[in-house]
Amino acid sequence: MAGRGARWAGDGLHALTLIGTAWSLIATSAPAPTPVAAYDCFSGVPSPSTLLVTLGSSDTDGGAGPSCGGIDGLAPGVALRFDVRQGPRPESALPECYAFETTAVQSLTGVTLDAPSAPSDGAFTGASGAFSSPTEQACTGGWSLELEPPTPVGAEGPLDAPLEAGAATWQLVRRMLIPQAQFCGSTFTTRGQVLCEDAFAVDLALSGDP
Repeated sequence: MAGRGARWAGDGLHALTLIGTAWSLIATSAPAPTPVAAYDCFSGVPSPSTLLVTLGSSDTDGGAGPSCGGIDGLAPGVALRFDVRQGPRPESALPECYAFETTAVQSLTGVTLDAPSAPSDGAFTGASGAFSSPTEQACTGGWSLELEPPTPVGAEGPLDAPLEAGAATWQLVRRMLIPQAQFCGSTFTTRGQVLCEDAFAVDLALSGDP
């Protein structure tokens, strides 16, 4: 009886192993999702374009941290020039917004941009890079921004036309990660690492300059 019980136990384990292997084969052999092309979200902005983005009031309530204090040149009243373009329409497993890449931003202070890349889904465009203060040598960190509509555009639309009269106000959200905030003058009240953020209401227009 003991030998028969051991044999049954062994047969049971073997059967479970075969079942597990079968499920594994089914899972790994299942076809990958068919990529879908990014859908249009925005209208009225040619590609390429130069956008004039004028910063309005800043709101830090509910943000990731304190205000960045304008150490990168971003403050209410400042006008930025964004060179933007749409690259090849991307494809992904899940539907995404067909956004714009930023190739250059003028009127920044101490910011070196990375290569253009797609923003987070729902944003119009974004940029990232490294910050190094021109006046405080040890005040450095990571830097990013996104220009986004007040409400993300879904795959069903309608398209957002930010340059049309009466369009809803967009915002520019800028974040910085400063490893040693005490080296940034009186901008921050704490020492060590600080994640700061500002969300500016913006006015948008196409730049008339080539």
